[in-house]
Amino acid sequence: MTWTMGHTGSGQRGGLVEGLRRMMSAPALSSRFRTAVWLGMLVYVLIEALSVALSVEESDSKILGEGLAVSLVVLLVSLRVTWGTLVAFVMAMLTIPFWDPNSYPVAMILIAMMVARTVNRSFGILAAIMYLTWSVSSAIYTGLHPVNVAAADILVAVGALIGWALRLQSRRLARIEQDLALQETLGQQAVEVERRRIATELHDVVAHGLTIIAMQSSVLEMAREEEVRTAAQRNIGGAARQSLLDLRRMLFVLHGSDRVYEVDDEDMTASLTTRAQEYTASLQAAGFIVENQVHETPGLARSLRLTLIRILQECTTNILKHAQTPARACFAVHTKDQSINLTVRNQLPTARLRTTLPVSGFGMIGMQERVALFDGTLSYGPEGGDWVVRVSFPQRHV
Repeated sequence: MTWTMGHTGSGQRGGLVEGLRRMMSAPALSSRFRTAVWLGMLVYVLIEALSVALSVEESDSKILGEGLAVSLVVLLVSLRVTWGTLVAFVMAMLTIPFWDPNSYPVAMILIAMMVARTVNRSFGILAAIMYLTWSVSSAIYTGLHPVNVAAADILVAVGALIGWALRLQSRRLARIEQDLALQETLGQQAVEVERRRIATELHDVVAHGLTIIAMQSSVLEMAREEEVRTAAQRNIGGAARQSLLDLRRMLFVLHGSDRVYEVDDEDMTASLTTRAQEYTASLQAAGFIVENQVHETPGLARSLRLTLIRILQECTTNILKHAQTPARACFAVHTKDQSINLTVRNQLPTARLRTTLPVSGFGMIGMQERVALFDGTLSYGPEGGDWVVRVSFPQRHV
């Protein structure tokens, strides 16, 4: 029980200390603002010094000394607003019997401006109470006329309003800077997204066609039968034409040209079945045994159909690069359980192949990005001696 009470008391003391720390914390004044305050006090001291130089009265020298002391207090407040303000209040209260209250108005105006510019609400209330305490106390002790006291209070209030206005202006500029920084970040992110999209499209356009060309070129070099050589030449020509057409379309899209609709050929309008047959033919020409179970789904969205075509294209490219002939492969697209599913399966090679074709890994990244656009799922990996790629899209995209 004793420990609990002690622990609670310690927690209360810790909370009090933390509260005081937060109240006394304040951001430093900007160098520009601090310089303006120092220049203002320098002008004030120079005016007092000029007055002393033109007069021989002892009281003028006293006022100059008071002005220098007050200037030092203002300098202290400009360096550390909260603690400097406390020192200024203590000094003002202790010197009421000795100093002319008229020495303080300029200093109080500047201090009010700095306090309103930086401190939090709690310290601002404390500073206002301290000033009112000093103002009333000095007025009672010195017998100042209420009009003079009210005039000085109004000037201090104006200084506080100026500091508050500067604070609001600083916040507004900070928000503008944050908005500009956010816009710049969003712009950079948009550029990066667009760069990745271009890279994906470029990979899809180039990789498939060049892979077919490379594979068929090897067949053309090794084949002796005229029919095989003719088929290889035909496949090379078809792959080259299709790659050029794809590249041309992508360039039109990137340039924002209306002519993109002029190249809206069968790659965009042809059925999924037609393109699957073309990929099947490419694999068969390379020596693969292919089972094509791709059937067109009625009402399939054009964008999703193109995505399925691109995924089939990438899978075909990967089979040509990594699989071993002769081997079996299977394409399948079907609708089931409120989703449309694509499955590509090919037999894994019995030994590791040494392919001379470059492998970048961008193809799988591009597939993942395309699938994510339609909230789909993608999985791939070995399964029962085959390499299997499975893609599923929600039925709402069909």
